[in-house]
Amino acid sequence: GVFRINMYTAPAYFMSCVIIVTLVVITLYFRDRVRIQTQKDSKKKSSRRAAIDDHANRMTFVGLTVYDCCIFGCMLLNVATKGSIGS
Repeated sequence: GVFRINMYTAPAYFMSCVIIVTLVVITLYFRDRVRIQTQKDSKKKSSRRAAIDDHANRMTFVGLTVYDCCIFGCMLLNVATKGSIGS
C-alpha cells in the first residue's frame, strides 16, 4: 500500500499526527494578543520613539507585524542552531 508501517516509518507517522493535533489545538484555542494603548499623562513619546513604534506595528506581506516577524525569525534561528543562542 501507500503507507508502510515499520520501525523506521512509525515514529514519523506518530510525529506527523502529533503536529497535526498541535496545529489544530493552536488554531482553535489560542487567540492573538490584543495590544492596548495606554495614555501616560506625564511623559509624551519622542518623535523618534513614535517612528520606531509605527515601523514595528506595520503589517508585512505575510500578515504579521514587523515586531512579530522579528520574534518569529529569532525563534527560527534558535531552532536552527539547536538552542545554542539561549545557552
